[in-house]
Amino acid sequence: MSTVPDAHLGTVPRVLPLTEEKSLAAFWQRVQNPVLILASVLVFLVVWLWMQTSVQLIPALFVPPPLAIIEAAIPAFLDGSIPGALAWSMRNFVAAFILAAAVGIPLGMLMGAFPFVQRILGPYVWVFYSTPRVAFLPIVIVALGFDWHSKVFLIFITCLFPLIINTMTGVETVDQSLIKAGKVFGASRPELFGKVVLPFALPFVMSGVRIAASRGLIALYISEIYGSTNGIGRLILQSAKVYNAPLAFAGLFTLILLSLLFVYAVMQIERWLTPWRQEVKL
Repeated sequence: MSTVPDAHLGTVPRVLPLTEEKSLAAFWQRVQNPVLILASVLVFLVVWLWMQTSVQLIPALFVPPPLAIIEAAIPAFLDGSIPGALAWSMRNFVAAFILAAAVGIPLGMLMGAFPFVQRILGPYVWVFYSTPRVAFLPIVIVALGFDWHSKVFLIFITCLFPLIINTMTGVETVDQSLIKAGKVFGASRPELFGKVVLPFALPFVMSGVRIAASRGLIALYISEIYGSTNGIGRLILQSAKVYNAPLAFAGLFTLILLSLLFVYAVMQIERWLTPWRQEVKL
């Protein structure tokens, strides 16, 4: 609602037309998230600069100012140092993640739909899920070496079990009344699975994909800083060893940005696959 001047009444409210209010609301709904994210990033940068210039709580030797990071990132991108390391890391991550999804999602479906499969495989799944994957890293390196094989295997086992457990949980929580209704209308088992179980479990599957992606990126970074011939983690570690903090932070922020973009892409795919879901607003 806005105001307009009036000769006798002074300032009076002017009610916007309903269509204009709806268009403004729709526009704000579209730009709300980017605006809030950009505002939070700007606030973070301002606080960072203030703490280094005015308060001087952060030593520049270990945490450089944003401008120094940008100055180190530009030549590292131009000479291919960061893009080459990042491409090597992402090839390993994408290969391991696709393999984990191809194995974990069908296996979770089977464990959720057939109790005897869960009784057989469940103990192994929960043991590996509860064990920190970093504990396997020395054994994996001894067995597979420092090349890409060990990275792919560690990322694979890190992503696999969240996918299995979330998919299994989604299948187990399917409303049984929907199953019974489908059977009453003569639906076969494949039709029940494709039209009832899979749509119901899909949000759980996508939640597992998000969790697996986040943990897989952590496994990627850990596997590279503890022994690797290439990769963004190795670049960050080598830069930190020679006190090249701007280049280390440039690599770190590049990895963070790529991780955010990957998670955002997964969220958009989830919204596309599950258009019936609505956000909870309190």
